[in-house]
Amino acid sequence: MTSNYPGLLDPALIRPGRIDLQLELGYTTRYQLENMYARVVGTNEGAPDIDRNWLSRFPERVLPPCDCMRILIAHRHQPQSLYAALDRMADLELARAAQDDCNAKDIVSLQKERELMMQMIALLEGELQKHRSTRSHSWDFDDDGCGNEFD
Repeated sequence: MTSNYPGLLDPALIRPGRIDLQLELGYTTRYQLENMYARVVGTNEGAPDIDRNWLSRFPERVLPPCDCMRILIAHRHQPQSLYAALDRMADLELARAAQDDCNAKDIVSLQKERELMMQMIALLEGELQKHRSTRSHSWDFDDDGCGNEFD
């Protein structure tokens, strides 16, 4: 069983006897990527070892293991295209994360702006309420029987 939100699962589903071991996979480290490479690509006859120069530049904890494994399997016979595919995937993920960060900053800014507006509205409503409660009403009835309000 897998879940991105184990805390939301019903305790009956994850009680001892049903789920005895919980692992958090997290995002891929260079060590994990090197081991996955050895198991997928390294099993091919004459396959080269992983390019250590490339590996040292690869960003850690950017891609989930499932994405790395998918690319490794798809490119297991062409290590050079494998490196390019992993680089492309990591670049896209880093760009998405940067965009999400910008969006998060925009959201925080909008939330602060909304809070200030709500405070201003509350102040104005309070002032209006005070004005309404202190205002006296006098009614004057004209000849036509209609009441006219004036302060």
